[in-house]
Amino acid sequence: MRSHSGDRGSVSALVVCLAAALVVVAGTVHDTGRMVRAHARLSDVAGNAARVAAQSVTDIRLGNPRVDPVGAALRGKDYLRREGVQGTVSTADGLVSVAVRERLHMSTLVLLGIGWRDVTVTRTAVMMSG
Repeated sequence: MRSHSGDRGSVSALVVCLAAALVVVAGTVHDTGRMVRAHARLSDVAGNAARVAAQSVTDIRLGNPRVDPVGAALRGKDYLRREGVQGTVSTADGLVSVAVRERLHMSTLVLLGIGWRDVTVTRTAVMMSG
């Protein structure tokens, strides 16, 4: 019988490498899932804030309804504040745009040098008259 002392421990090294790779993949999936959830939530919040802000209509009795930029900004920012989200509200030509941003700390990707990721979403609502 021959001894394979040169191969001793090679299976252990393989298992350690596979386990480390599995942890990295699982962590990447976890962090990516958090980013997707944050994007979906921010998309909902931005869309809702834009719709709320677009309801700030002025000059209805003059027959020229338009979005009140000051009222829209106040209503939109108030909605964002209540949702705990930072963002901006802008108006132009009957459109209200809301841009929101959230910074996520990566729990596993930080091991690969990716510590933070910014999730940014912009949604626009149109004032409809009729």
